[in-house]
Amino acid sequence: MSLAGARGIVRASRIPTCARQAVMVVDHVKELEFYRSLVGEDFRGEYGERVSAHRRGTAFERAAFDNDAAQLKAALAPRFGYQPEDMWARNFAEEIPGPPTTMRAARLHRLSLVFRDLAAGRRVPELLIQPQLRIPVRPEAKYFEYIAPDFMVLDRERRIYLPGELKSFAERDGVASRADLDLPRRQAGVQVIALTALADRVGLSERVDELAVFVYATPYGLKLGPPHLEEIRAECREIRRAIIQLAAVHDRLETLRKIEDTTLVNLIDEFPADYQEACHGTCILAGPCKEAAAGTARELGDEAREMLGPDMPIERLIELAEGATPASPLEQELAPALRDAAAVLDALQARRAA
Repeated sequence: MSLAGARGIVRASRIPTCARQAVMVVDHVKELEFYRSLVGEDFRGEYGERVSAHRRGTAFERAAFDNDAAQLKAALAPRFGYQPEDMWARNFAEEIPGPPTTMRAARLHRLSLVFRDLAAGRRVPELLIQPQLRIPVRPEAKYFEYIAPDFMVLDRERRIYLPGELKSFAERDGVASRADLDLPRRQAGVQVIALTALADRVGLSERVDELAVFVYATPYGLKLGPPHLEEIRAECREIRRAIIQLAAVHDRLETLRKIEDTTLVNLIDEFPADYQEACHGTCILAGPCKEAAAGTARELGDEAREMLGPDMPIERLIELAEGATPASPLEQELAPALRDAAAVLDALQARRAA
């Protein structure tokens, strides 16, 4: 699976201080192949979306989009002041099928025409299914990513489209699991920023707000639940932080490849990792990076790395606990607490021995 599009940007937003992960996104690596080339063996953990979850998600989208998006219209119409039968829907996947290499630019062009009509006050579809956006990562357009929301719905009050996410996991009593919400909210953050870029081209960027629509399944099969209109300001902020990192590593990678045009595996040491607890379950290189961080405060967890500094050697902490002279203001602050902790541990060990 390639680290491209919204998936890659979302990944970078979870650990925006890690240049190594960011450059993997920039280079659109295929993670399993990259891991094998870097580590010299196959990745042994779980990877990717489970087949059952993928099948359910595909079936959920199909149910939402079938029959001119009848079920999706019925879910959205009451929230946005429409009658389902009056909603005009355009399905970009049906209008322009084909492989990504050919259809993305064509769908983006067609969506641009819709936005021109919107800016001119002409009637536009109330519902856009699988439209195509593009998010700029560098201002000179050397690097951008294509972004495809599941749908966009026209908010008549704001006179702008809102990006929408369809997720097949079930909500109960109108609430979805918090563990399930992080990914779609970050994906929507990417979409809002991409939407703003397109709206800016036709003078509508002031209408865009950091809002998105989420539609989850009910506990009863693949029926769509009511839509949730939510602010995603924190997620948009995280995506912007990630874009700054992606732009920087893209520039660095370009510079290195002008010197030597080679694969990323041969250049990866030029991009430092930032191992932390969030790496597990996020990045395929969490294991190797943990091994590289052995013997430092990073190995002790996020709270320790924040308090001690990520590169503080554990051996130095032991020396301070045993009475070594502090060599910095931080060590002067740490030494008394470490000595007290060591004394407590010694007393406990002596009591157990007795």
